[in-house]
Amino acid sequence: MNASVAMGLVSQYHSDRMCCFMSEGSLPNQEVCLERPKGMVDKATFRQLCGEDYMMSAEDADLLLQKHGLGKLKRVEKREGNFLNSLYDCETDQGSSYIVKIRFRGGHETLEADQRVTSALREVLPVAPICFLDLDCDILSHACLVLSKLPGELAETVFEGEGHTARIAASRRMGEIMAVIHSLPVTCDLAPGRNLFRLNWWKESITRGLYDRPDMRSEIDKIHPSFYGRLEESLSRISLPSFDEQLCLVWGDPKFHNFLLRRDKDDHLTSGVFDFESSGIGNWVFDFLYVEGNFRRGQADGIYRDPEYVEAFYGAYTDAGGVVPEISEQERVLRDVVLKANGGGWWWDGAKILPPRIGSVLDDVLRGLEELVNG
Repeated sequence: MNASVAMGLVSQYHSDRMCCFMSEGSLPNQEVCLERPKGMVDKATFRQLCGEDYMMSAEDADLLLQKHGLGKLKRVEKREGNFLNSLYDCETDQGSSYIVKIRFRGGHETLEADQRVTSALREVLPVAPICFLDLDCDILSHACLVLSKLPGELAETVFEGEGHTARIAASRRMGEIMAVIHSLPVTCDLAPGRNLFRLNWWKESITRGLYDRPDMRSEIDKIHPSFYGRLEESLSRISLPSFDEQLCLVWGDPKFHNFLLRRDKDDHLTSGVFDFESSGIGNWVFDFLYVEGNFRRGQADGIYRDPEYVEAFYGAYTDAGGVVPEISEQERVLRDVVLKANGGGWWWDGAKILPPRIGSVLDDVLRGLEELVNG
């Protein structure tokens, strides 16, 4: 890793029911439970369920901050979260700002991963200087992560709202960040015991994603009765060589909305990097192909599709001391199969539902395996 690049980045910062909590005025949080449909849901129901959230009252936000010695709450604002997490922006009477991430669906293990990786990166990237996990559930009814709010503007906003030069800069910053993350020394306690990103353990990953949840398998059988028979036939026919894997910390979610930029004259510099919930130890091919996939999407009128942005990403990765691997077609196909085989479990673990497109995702798994069989 190029030490000057790393230090330059640092210096830039210096149940069967789905439940949500609603607050009204100064009343304590009230629990509102919505009946959860089992198995696969239609698009309208899926969107409704994904829109459910955990609403934290100002009183509870104040108690949480004071509990950890961060001061009294001055202002709290709800931010856009996702299917599993609610996000709040909190400002204290001491002038400090924090993000509270509440894991209101599923377990807290991903928040632990976020905390560990944030701590490990603190010397080489502008990550949150304060980041701790509250598992007590004595104030909020769910585990939460409290971390310092970082300065800057989302790289996604810069990329989509400004011109070609800014997009090149954002792409380069992504490459620099990735090089730093991949250069971090790998230790057994750095990331959770997830083998998802180990290509040599692809069969175990598929088994965990599609077999280890009997209740989910039962629902898949109803949706796609021939799936498991065809899956087992393909698995019995595949013979893959051992991959030469150089294990590293895999970010797992390298997106433009997971880092911040600040303008510096005619350039944009990294001012914050966050969200390591999906991280794990494994093969860097997962991160590289994820970034390439971002640039192939038809988002924002196709502005992501310019090949110069991919070149800028890889060029910056190399300039920062990284070595770009040659990725075989076999690795590309296998990576997609592994991720899609585990995709349904994310929704199932969070709310015991399967997304509307689960049938086509399962077909993609079978097509990928068949391609590997035919070599």
